[in-house]
Amino acid sequence: MSKGPQGWINLAGGCLLAALGACSDGEGDAKRACPPQGIGVAEFEGKTAAQQVLEYKQYNCTQPQICPDIGNPTAWTYGIVPKCNETGNCPGPSQINLNLTNCSTGKQTLLIEKVLVYGDERCSFDEAAIEKKELAPGEIIAIKTDWRPINVGEDHAQFRVQSNAQNFKPLVVAFCGQAVLASSGAARDGGTARDGGTTRDGSSSRTDARTSGLECRKVTEINKRCHSE
Repeated sequence: MSKGPQGWINLAGGCLLAALGACSDGEGDAKRACPPQGIGVAEFEGKTAAQQVLEYKQYNCTQPQICPDIGNPTAWTYGIVPKCNETGNCPGPSQINLNLTNCSTGKQTLLIEKVLVYGDERCSFDEAAIEKKELAPGEIIAIKTDWRPINVGEDHAQFRVQSNAQNFKPLVVAFCGQAVLASSGAARDGGTARDGGTTRDGSSSRTDARTSGLECRKVTEINKRCHSE
């Protein structure tokens, strides 16, 4: 997790915010003091930033807070089918989703102003789409982008979420992917891909590309050829 308001977040495994019933929520107990910079920004009173996100109901944070679902992976693999336009065998895009929660324990609405896509040198990602922009405390929504690489190679990007949240201004979440050659016929039969094959959505068995050593690079600019500010 990030250790500063401008830091970027790599999402890794953990208890999903959407399933917080299985996590400790502190209901019935006295609330802990809100971390000075809000939930999930820096270690506070022995709790890491990630722990704070998972246990947000334990904190007396009355201002709007924005918390990402830390169960989402950061890296994917996509199977490219060469000359697929000639055969009609092109896989569809692979969808990348990120859940966001207004993790405030007060009554204030989280207002999301915009979601920008940074990086994406090869213009492989669509603009971000968001379900809604006003979240009541505890409400969860998703933002997403479709990934449709044309050529073999890596794609690195970030969601930058601008909002009225106390804790992240903006919230920065990295994601990336590795496009590889698909094995012959895997996209055509629609089955689960093996040995580097691809399914109809282009994902190579929904492979987590971190297993091949892919790490999301930090990006600092918007590629204005394909994304707006």
